[in-house]
Amino acid sequence: MSPEKAGSFGDPRREIPQFGVEKILIAGNRGPCGGVWRIFEQLDTVFDEIDKVCPGTKVYINWYPVNNIPTTFAYEQRGLVNFKNDWSAVADGSLVIPSAHGVGPDFYEMAKAKNCVVLADGTCQLVTRVHNLVIRAENEGKTIVYVGVGGHPETEGVRKEIINPENFILIEEEEDVASVDLPTGRQMVVYSQTTLSTRETANKYKALKEKFPGIEIPSRRDICYATDSRQMAVEDLVAKADSLIVVGSKISHNSTELAMVFNSWGKPWHMVDEPSDIEPEWFTASNKIQAVTSGASVKDGLLYPVVDRISQLNPKAKIVHEEQIIEENLALVFKYDAEAIRGVVRQFTQAA
Repeated sequence: MSPEKAGSFGDPRREIPQFGVEKILIAGNRGPCGGVWRIFEQLDTVFDEIDKVCPGTKVYINWYPVNNIPTTFAYEQRGLVNFKNDWSAVADGSLVIPSAHGVGPDFYEMAKAKNCVVLADGTCQLVTRVHNLVIRAENEGKTIVYVGVGGHPETEGVRKEIINPENFILIEEEEDVASVDLPTGRQMVVYSQTTLSTRETANKYKALKEKFPGIEIPSRRDICYATDSRQMAVEDLVAKADSLIVVGSKISHNSTELAMVFNSWGKPWHMVDEPSDIEPEWFTASNKIQAVTSGASVKDGLLYPVVDRISQLNPKAKIVHEEQIIEENLALVFKYDAEAIRGVVRQFTQAA
């Protein structure tokens, strides 16, 4: 907590609203998606084993493990180093792991060149699926039209799978479709960044289909199930709540999209990383029901301190957990081999 924030809460001259929140609604579908849950589990396994056999060992990751600042900071405190795709910052012979956003073949090539040991594949399995589809499509002679955000690590990971850059076209905005120009008869297939929303992609798919009637848009869309379910949960809260607090970092696309869902209905929202980001002025007399959710890269361990802070400012508020819109069982689908990871760590430390 920053001194400025701490002082504002403790200042007796600061007026706390007299009429506050009566109910705090916590979204049923919220927090870590499967890919994020999986890399959290992998990293926790890695550092738990490191603490046992060789405390202080660094682990290098190509990007933020997930787009959440407090979570990344917590792992950095344990020894995780984000080298931001700059391999010159990675010591030869280090332990490395790819982020959940996915990486291209160059990650493994560089790891081999620097004699690094890859702990596990941290890539979300849904992202891996898109990588495999893109590789297959190019091998079949198709042009890949990718709906995504330029510069986003997931987009860049997919782009690096392409052998011929001319076979990859990025669509960021609906207006980009007008500039796409390909020879007649060229086969095209559409894939998308998994963290986009159905709302974001629908018009782009429609514009592509109108301009290229023969374009292949797979029936199974690439949008992550968690992106949809968390946005559906927020839509369910719109009619029930007066405002929304999203626990998540502004660098997180899926967290920002949760806020935009609420914003599209003309209702106020705020995004916070931690309790100290909360301002008492948000809880006015008109804000009787406060909704709270969290992005797909946020652990519940970050959400509940925020809920506690809201409760402190609104002591009469009742906390209500909403039912899940879609039932999720992350451990069943997003599996990982904990013992194999421990084995890699032990073997690495013994060799060192």
